[in-house]
Amino acid sequence: MPDKKYVAVASSGEWAPARPEPAGIGVMLPEFLSVEVTSSGGGRDHFKVLEGLYAGRTFSMSAAHLRPGNPGYRGPAHLHFNIGKQRLNFPGGQVRATTGAHVPIAPGSYPVHIPDVPHDSGAARPGAPQCAATWFYLGRGVPNPGSDESYLNTGATSDGGITVELSDWPALHRYLMLCRSGDARTVGAVDVVLR
Repeated sequence: MPDKKYVAVASSGEWAPARPEPAGIGVMLPEFLSVEVTSSGGGRDHFKVLEGLYAGRTFSMSAAHLRPGNPGYRGPAHLHFNIGKQRLNFPGGQVRATTGAHVPIAPGSYPVHIPDVPHDSGAARPGAPQCAATWFYLGRGVPNPGSDESYLNTGATSDGGITVELSDWPALHRYLMLCRSGDARTVGAVDVVLR
């Protein structure tokens, strides 16, 4: 009988290694990702991913990385980014943020996706918190593999995205990781205005 669980990691912002089944190149899955365990054996759980970039695909990982129950999911995030004031507001507070000078994000509303892959350019910054590699895609389709464009992030300024001040990122990250829109793809939305 399938058993619903979620990906658990040692500390906030880490990613857990998973192996595609029956074969394939390993991937990293973000914390709190919802999965359905279909079988267990040899210290590994075999499961179907229920949300995010890999939804519907089958993987296995060490049973130590999966926990039963609900980690505290909440409803969708409602963010507001003011380009002129360089501030992003969310129910947990306000953070300093910018957009690219050459390719800024346009005013409008954007879905904020469940994290897809670790982004090394965020984690590589001096003094970066553990969660700096966890970014949220702001596009309407699927993110472009290997691209850092159009993300809510804490790396260098992202073309077409929103870059949050490094020291402010952990609070926003903690809030967003447990938000869900109910569509198995996004954690909420951000409204972008000029002033």
